[in-house]
Amino acid sequence: MQYKVGELVFHPVHGVGEIVAIKELEINGAESHPYYEVSINTTTVWVLIEPDKIGSLRPITPKSELAGYRRLLKSHPISLDRDFRTRRNDLNSRFKEGTFQATCEIVRDLSARRYLKPLTGYESTLLHRAGEFLIQEWAMVNGLTATEAARDVQALLVEGRKE
Repeated sequence: MQYKVGELVFHPVHGVGEIVAIKELEINGAESHPYYEVSINTTTVWVLIEPDKIGSLRPITPKSELAGYRRLLKSHPISLDRDFRTRRNDLNSRFKEGTFQATCEIVRDLSARRYLKPLTGYESTLLHRAGEFLIQEWAMVNGLTATEAARDVQALLVEGRKE
């Protein structure tokens, strides 16, 4: 997908940002290639434009899809494997997908697990990171502050525990 300057995108490592420029860059003396300049908080990220390949950027979730994600956050979590390595690999694979759905599922599933038993250090870190990404995008799509988005998401997770 070709993005335009001014579009909001999601980067799976850095979160929600805006395309601020498209530039030809020569990096380390190699042949020049087109890159997106993405502004994320106070950071600038350069992402190689590869039209024939699914890139690391994706558009932010349309507001029209949020009702489904609200239901997902309130839904019953999936059972995570009892074996730590298998569980970690599964969670890692889902996080690397970079989709909004995978992020919502990780937050739902790890929040439910944390409610029942302490999380490992890895799980706590992943929940924190996925939660930050979820809240960033939720806030951006809904026109909310991060605090309001966090309250909204938390309320959905609590409501899901009651059902």
